[in-house]
Amino acid sequence: MDGFVDIEKRVRQFDVNKILEEVWKNPVVQKFITNLITEDQLYEQGEDGDGTFLGDYTDYSVILKLQGDGDKRIDHITLKDSGDFYRSVEVIANQKGFRTEANPIKDDGTNLYNRFGSNIIKLNEKNTKLLIDFIEPYFNMEAEKQLSRK
Repeated sequence: MDGFVDIEKRVRQFDVNKILEEVWKNPVVQKFITNLITEDQLYEQGEDGDGTFLGDYTDYSVILKLQGDGDKRIDHITLKDSGDFYRSVEVIANQKGFRTEANPIKDDGTNLYNRFGSNIIKLNEKNTKLLIDFIEPYFNMEAEKQLSRK
């Protein structure tokens, strides 16, 4: 009977928020989230987390991009240019989930949040669904750890 009492005690102490916090701290999960935002939403789609199209480059910007050392994609605004903004995107785990942060200030002083809004580092609905599927095995692994602790 002690085994059942022990199992019941562990189940009662089961804390989904703690499990998810550990999942959000996982570097593989964090990299997946930042790639969804930077590579899929911004680079491939040219849109923010609300699905708003960031726009097209001006003719002058196209010339500068093609002549410069940075990213050469010119079919829509990607916010990649030198890559500094993409590299600055990070995932911060907390008790209520996670938040994303980035340095929106470009070398020329332009604030990308002022120009495009802070939703440029927000997950869109499609990528949120992909993330849920992606984290399932990480969640299960952390849940198993929590349940197996004495």
